[in-house]
Amino acid sequence: MIKRKISAKELARDVRSGMELSALMEKYQLSYDRLKPVVDKLLEMGAVKPEEVQRLAATKSAEKEPSVAVPQAPVTQPSPPSSPPPRPRERDTVPEPIAPLPHVP
Repeated sequence: MIKRKISAKELARDVRSGMELSALMEKYQLSYDRLKPVVDKLLEMGAVKPEEVQRLAATKSAEKEPSVAVPQAPVTQPSPPSSPPPRPRERDTVPEPIAPLPHVP
């Protein structure tokens, strides 16, 4: 994976200015999964405020993704298990200690 340097000052400035999440992702060429830890680090460092990060999270949920009709499977109740769960294998169990044999003269 190629690591790119991102200016923390510039990213923090963009977040504080109210730039939307999609614009940040485009500007820094990062997916949401790559941008989130960077923004979280800025929050941890105190470079951005929690409400600014919350605003970004709100814009993520408000952004529309292309809608594609996906057929939904009918919801059914799970059936009860037909057999009991398998017993542990012998090697998975801890053997009980063996009592010492009595001494026979």
